[in-house]
Amino acid sequence: MGKSTLLEWLATDRLYALCTARKLINRSDPHSLLGNATVLVVDSLDEVNAQRDGDAVDHVLRKLGELDYPLFVLACRVADWRSATGREAIYEQYEQEPYELHLDPLREADAFALLQQNVGMEHARSIVKHLNERGLQGFLGNPQTLNLVSEIAKNGRLPDTKGELFEQAVNVLREETRASKSSKQPAKKDILDAAGAAFASMILTGSEAISRVSGSFSSETTISITEICKLPGGEFLAQALDKRLFNGAGIDRFTYAHRSIGEFLGARWLSSRKRPAPPPMNS
Repeated sequence: MGKSTLLEWLATDRLYALCTARKLINRSDPHSLLGNATVLVVDSLDEVNAQRDGDAVDHVLRKLGELDYPLFVLACRVADWRSATGREAIYEQYEQEPYELHLDPLREADAFALLQQNVGMEHARSIVKHLNERGLQGFLGNPQTLNLVSEIAKNGRLPDTKGELFEQAVNVLREETRASKSSKQPAKKDILDAAGAAFASMILTGSEAISRVSGSFSSETTISITEICKLPGGEFLAQALDKRLFNGAGIDRFTYAHRSIGEFLGARWLSSRKRPAPPPMNS
């Protein structure tokens, strides 16, 4: 169970309402997000564009002030949390210290148990041994990447490097599982270029999702498919959205199936768009 999955489970209780930080910040009437709940669960603080450390927390706190400062849960990736700045800002408004919790990575025993459910005991042992011997044990601590490792292992031998592991994960998620569609799909490179253009656009603009409705209004939380299709390699995005590289995020809205895969493909697309260096000038 990853961070977002945990928060989604928490929000199944009627006392909790879930939203992203960007949605809260941009909502003109935040009461519509809280509804009849008493605790607002705010995810993805790290995906809010901010000029300085603490800006994103301040934006969230201003919106919580409009709600008369309800109880809240604020979540982000640990690498993006500035503890001292965030805690001080929260204390200034709530006049009490917030509880700061960290979601620990899966222990090796927990990872082994999950792998065993997916691939059996012997195969699970060989996967754990393979990753540990190659310094890739970080893949064991994240439930999302662990599921990808399971799928890759079912299809053949595990790779030896992190880059190769991501490449194989991308191939697994790109594959068409429906025979009726498999002969009508664009080439692998076209699908991955389109996905890379989409993920890079989402990351660089701070968007939460892509809208498939052609010509739809692009808010600060959503970017239209028509905008991405104008980018190099973006013309096959409509077909790419049908792959497991993407997850649905509402009606005609899509986001990454795996954030790490999105970052990998987005970075690769950006790298391929780099302009060649200009020739040296004659002195």
